[in-house]
Amino acid sequence: MKTIEIGLLGKHGLAMLVGVAMLVILVGTGGNIWFGRTAGQIARDQFNAEQLVVARNVRYWVERQMAALGKELELLAKKAENGASDPRTLQPLLQPAFERVVGLGVDRIELVDPRRREKYTYYPFRLNPERSPLSPDDEAPEVAGLSSAAGSSRIRIIETLPAGSDIQLTLSMELTNLSPARLAFQVNLSWFLAPFLKHIRSGKDGYAWLLDDQGRFLFHPYTAFTGRSAFDARHQRDPGISLQRIDTIQKEGMLKGLEGTGAYLSAWHLGITGPMEKLIAYTPITISESPLRKWSVAVVAPMHEIGPALARIHRLQLFLQAMVLLVVFSAAAVVYFFRLRWHQRLEECEAIRSQALKL
Repeated sequence: MKTIEIGLLGKHGLAMLVGVAMLVILVGTGGNIWFGRTAGQIARDQFNAEQLVVARNVRYWVERQMAALGKELELLAKKAENGASDPRTLQPLLQPAFERVVGLGVDRIELVDPRRREKYTYYPFRLNPERSPLSPDDEAPEVAGLSSAAGSSRIRIIETLPAGSDIQLTLSMELTNLSPARLAFQVNLSWFLAPFLKHIRSGKDGYAWLLDDQGRFLFHPYTAFTGRSAFDARHQRDPGISLQRIDTIQKEGMLKGLEGTGAYLSAWHLGITGPMEKLIAYTPITISESPLRKWSVAVVAPMHEIGPALARIHRLQLFLQAMVLLVVFSAAAVVYFFRLRWHQRLEECEAIRSQALKL
């Protein structure tokens, strides 16, 4: 009778052992899956944090260059006010300034005289200015004070987006002692932005693009986008893909002057085509403070940029899963071995007892 009870007890113990082993395996598998997802999100967040540092560096560069243009315009305005009174003789004063500001995208300098309704345009390395009548845009410039980093509230900004990729930014300053009432730098934004932004890289293939406060591309490696609405350009190029996430990021984040990170779906990246997820980090660039005007720069990269990190995570997951299984099966084998030895010992004791009773 005792032998039967021991056998039944052994069966229950074996079932319990199997149940505990399965529970440990399930818990270990669930923990492994959670670890993989958490580690993957950490890798994404870390990569986006690095992209945000790159975006901030772009912001500092653009704001610093704009401040440099503002200071050059102030210095040149003072020289013009204290220099020659005839606009046709100002070229010798302007030429040294050209040598400094051409590298910042300035392709011409203008003197505007509303009273005479004429404009003088100066070009690098030309002896005489080009004289022309005022256009409606020259007579009614948009008022926007330059960022205080430029050091003067007298400086005004006008942004124009003609057809093509030659977007112009006008920095102008009122003069007091010279008949032409306004001195202006005409900045070709492609010349201003491209030499720096085209070399920005995030990972191997990531790049930067720039929006103005109206949602228009001021710079993009795909030059056909430059000057166009970021919303319309993407929808027209990729009508078969959902762009809701990037539209939301642009509308609710970038155009509101916020800083942040995220991810969105895209149909291409440089020479790669097909739906893919991209990581994005963006930050505002202050162009003027009175009234407030901000651009926004984004640094983006495809998800495969973090592929090596995710591959390491997957390898670690497999290793941890293998360790869990090894520990569980080893523990089960040890328990089963000792249970078998214990059961055999009991049977031997029962046999000895039975033999003693027969005697």
